[in-house]
Amino acid sequence: MVRQGRIGSRNVKSPSLSKGMPSNHTQKIFVPDYRKALNSVAQVAYSSLQFFWAIFGEKLYKAKQGILETEPKWRREDSLFNYFDVLLESHRESKAHSQFDGWSLDERSPQVIKSLLPIGEWLYRYYFRVTTDGWHHLPADQSMLIVGSHNGGMIAPDTLMFMVDWFRQFGAERPVYGLMHPNVWMMPGYARLTVEMGSIKAHPKIAIAALRRGAAVLVYPGGAEDLWRPHQERHRIHFAGRKGFIKLALREGVPIVPAISNGAHDTLIILADYYKELRQLHDRGMPWPFGFDPIVFPIYLGLPWGLAIGPLPNIPMPVPIHTRICAPIVFERYGRAAALDRDYVDACYEKVVMRMQMELDRLVKGQSGAS
Repeated sequence: MVRQGRIGSRNVKSPSLSKGMPSNHTQKIFVPDYRKALNSVAQVAYSSLQFFWAIFGEKLYKAKQGILETEPKWRREDSLFNYFDVLLESHRESKAHSQFDGWSLDERSPQVIKSLLPIGEWLYRYYFRVTTDGWHHLPADQSMLIVGSHNGGMIAPDTLMFMVDWFRQFGAERPVYGLMHPNVWMMPGYARLTVEMGSIKAHPKIAIAALRRGAAVLVYPGGAEDLWRPHQERHRIHFAGRKGFIKLALREGVPIVPAISNGAHDTLIILADYYKELRQLHDRGMPWPFGFDPIVFPIYLGLPWGLAIGPLPNIPMPVPIHTRICAPIVFERYGRAAALDRDYVDACYEKVVMRMQMELDRLVKGQSGAS
C-alpha cells in the first residue's frame, strides 16, 4: 500500500514481503513534514527567551549598576501579582493605550488565524492525535463563558488544541477571546501574536465588553497553579479558590460552559511544587530569585531539559490528548445582586468545580459525557 506525505516519500525494503517477491521490491511509507513543526517550536523558544529577559533583564542590569531598590514597592502582602501590577502601572504612566496591549477587541485577525491553522492542524492530527467530543453543547450564536482546566506547563497544549478545534468547528470568523495573564505583555512579539489570535487582558472590563458583543470568552481560573500542579494531581480540577469568573457570569447573565481534557498533563512529568518552601525561605529573609515572586516553583521531567527546576518553558512530549466540552451550567439567579452575594457566589463556585470534577472523572475512565 502507498501512503504519500507532503514532502514526498522514501523507499524501504519490506521484510514481510521478502518471501515470494522480487528482492528489489520496495514499499513507500509516509514521511511527516517536521520542518513546519520545528519552526513553530523555534518561535516558541524565542518568545520564551523574550519573556525571561523581560522579567530578569532590567533587574540584572540594575543590580550590576548598583541601583536596585533595597525594598521594591511591589513587595506588598495583599497579592501575589503585585510585581506585575507595578510593571503595568509604570507602563501606563509612560504610555497610553497602544496597539496589541490586550485592551481592544478589534485587533483579533482572522487572516493570521487562518495562516497559522495548518501548523495547528499538523500538531492536532499527528503530534497530539487529539480526540474530542461535546461540541454540540456550545450555544449556536450567543455569548458564553467557557471555563477550562488547563494542563502541561507553560505551553498548555490542551488549550492550543482547544483553539484548533474551535476554528475547525466555527471557522476563524466566530470570535472567541481568551483572558491572558499580564506577564504575556512583557513579550512584545509574542503578545502581538496572541492578540491577533484573540487574547485579551484578564480584566473584568474587557471581558464584559467581549460578552456584551456576543462573543465567547475563555478563562482558566487556576492560572499557574493549575498549569504546574504535580503529576499525581493531574486528574483534579484546581482553581485555587478563584471565583471572579463566577461573578462575571452572574453579572452578565451568561452560561458557563466547562472545557476539560485528559492527557495534556502527561506531556511532562511534574514531580513536585516547592513554592511553599521557597516562600518560607523568602519570609525568613532570602530574596526571590531575580527579584520577583514566581507563584509556583515546580521540579519536572520534560524536554528539552531532562530534569528542570522552576517554571521553565518546555517542549511537550507527543502524548494523545482528549478534550471535551460539557453541558452548560445555568444558575438560578443572575444580576448584580447575585454577583455581590458572597454565599451565593461560593455555592455557584462549588457547583461548577463539582460538575467539572465529575465530568473529568468520567473522561479519565473512558466514559461519555453527561448530557
